[in-house]
Amino acid sequence: APSSGVRALTEWPPPKTSSPEAAALYAEGLQAFRDGSMLLFHNDLDRAVALDPHFAAAHVRLATVTPFRSFHTQAPEKAHQHITAATQARASLDARDQRFLAFAEAWYRDTTTVEPRLRAARDLAEALPDDPEAQYYAANALLGIAPDTEVLGVLDRAVKLDPKFAGVEFARAVVAASTGDADGELAAADHCLAIAPNAASCLRRRASVHGIQGKCREMEQDARQVIGMEPNGPTGYGFLWTALAASGAPTESLRQVASKGEATVPETDRPRLADQDATRASVP
Repeated sequence: APSSGVRALTEWPPPKTSSPEAAALYAEGLQAFRDGSMLLFHNDLDRAVALDPHFAAAHVRLATVTPFRSFHTQAPEKAHQHITAATQARASLDARDQRFLAFAEAWYRDTTTVEPRLRAARDLAEALPDDPEAQYYAANALLGIAPDTEVLGVLDRAVKLDPKFAGVEFARAVVAASTGDADGELAAADHCLAIAPNAASCLRRRASVHGIQGKCREMEQDARQVIGMEPNGPTGYGFLWTALAASGAPTESLRQVASKGEATVPETDRPRLADQDATRASVP
């Protein structure tokens, strides 16, 4: 259980929504977040707002986590859409979620300079010092724009508040990866999986490190577990293809894995992936 007097992110009263199905998805998503399964977290909240477009608390979290999905070319646009939707339904938010919304608004108000984003993240951490979810958001917002020691300090505070918050260990693995610390990334991923064995995001991190270390058998095992947890996600198939190819698997086996992975990719992203494949093929 979290520290005395501290609430885990799954222990707050359910927010307002007109859809019982959306409420159930929201609760499932928050549990996935705590358990270190970020893709399930995002997908559940995406489905929740599709069922109830005025579900402000879900929009707040989608806006809050979107900055950290900067690999997605549509991330800023999506964040602004969620901020707008949450703002329109602001009256349904409790004081805590109002604070999260203010953080998202401040973080995206000016993305051209570092100082406003630093201030927004630090203000959030200071405003809710006993809230592990707030500490997580602050740490992720600080990643890349503040010293790693500061980011890790905020993450340490989050996990002390809630030792079962496996998502924090996922974030710690991300910090290690950003500095090229493969051993640190692997240790964080293993710790995450010790807390939550079904933490798919941490399993993907471990698979990646095993690939870097040339441990094809371990990478294949991780990849198959990821596919079992996230059969509709492309990453597991990508890891599996890499592990099998490095192990000298038959061409037909590789083709089957690639086909299954491609089927999980949205139609809109397939031309971009094809361009990347063509670029890789032209490199000696």
